[in-house]
Amino acid sequence: MSIYKKIAELQQELEVGKERYNQFGNFWHRSTEDIVRYLKPLMKKHGLLLLMKDELVHKGDRYYIEAQVSLIDIEAEGEGVSTTAYAREADSKPKFDPAQLTGSASSYARKYALGGLLAIDDSQDPDAYPPQNATPTNIKAKTNQSKPYDVPPTISEEQRQQLFEKFKTEKERFYLKEVMESMCIHGTGEIRVDQITTIEALVLQKLNAENKPKKRRTK
Repeated sequence: MSIYKKIAELQQELEVGKERYNQFGNFWHRSTEDIVRYLKPLMKKHGLLLLMKDELVHKGDRYYIEAQVSLIDIEAEGEGVSTTAYAREADSKPKFDPAQLTGSASSYARKYALGGLLAIDDSQDPDAYPPQNATPTNIKAKTNQSKPYDVPPTISEEQRQQLFEKFKTEKERFYLKEVMESMCIHGTGEIRVDQITTIEALVLQKLNAENKPKKRRTK
């Protein structure tokens, strides 16, 4: 079977619901991580490999992240199909440092490159939005019926401030950022309530490991 037939079948089988709710914009959306999570078992079924890479591109007076997404047929000596999408880096964003701005643009570009390659419909259908009288506290994420998945809400502003109070020093903030990036979290506003305990524990683990006295070597 050619890679084009494999991708055509995969496109028919892949369903990725909009499982995440944005409290500030009042809309439902899907992330790059959501798409990859549902894609992995289908890639295994069809003998395909997913590769993603980014490149910083300068156009005019602006910088863009060029994301290339490829599906490689591992059964046909590396035959592959690729798509490319772009996202412009914002000049600034509240509570985001430069690295987070780049990471956010990368996630955005990769998501739309995946959408193009996998024929994921991203139109704003009526079901993508909650009812007019709904609030973030009494609505649940729209999910695929075959794989129910309720996404916990993001942490509150009060929890954000408590996190910053807990990790005040430059070293603590460095490890906090490192842990968040390892979890594909590009800003504290993206931290979910089910992730906060893990993040705090991992930061403390790194701090304790650094402060632990090193054993002297004996000759």
